[in-house]
Amino acid sequence: MAETNSQVYIHVIMVVKKNQHSIPGDKQHPLHEFIMETLGTNNQKPIIVNGTTDHVHILLAMNPNYSISEIVRETRNATTTFINRNKWVRGRFCWQPSYAAFSYSQSQVEALVRHIQNQEAFHQHTTCRQEFTEFLKKYNIEYDERYLFCFPEEGR
Repeated sequence: MAETNSQVYIHVIMVVKKNQHSIPGDKQHPLHEFIMETLGTNNQKPIIVNGTTDHVHILLAMNPNYSISEIVRETRNATTTFINRNKWVRGRFCWQPSYAAFSYSQSQVEALVRHIQNQEAFHQHTTCRQEFTEFLKKYNIEYDERYLFCFPEEGR
């Protein structure tokens, strides 16, 4: 019997729409646990989920039978419903339409896990927007700053 063996590490960053700090501090851990459960239910192997009030980092060993866009769409849909059903925010919670996804080798995973674990300390001196664009630059991903996110000060 033939089998497929793979280990594809993907790091996803999802940002709250308009970069608003709308994930309450006391709800972050339950949200991260919910994301881990959702990924597992969707045949993915979550490694770590963490973030702050305005974004979430996800590191997973991706099942190659799925696309990154399918994984992100399912995760965003499930978390949006979860947050809105539990009324964690005023009004309606929503993620930015854009997200980032990066691939990693086994040798890079430990350092990335440390970075994701230390989000609270890291963001005492770096904004979500700065971190996001630093990742894009690090991986030589071209982008147009005007269309990267909808930020409240820009009225989009």
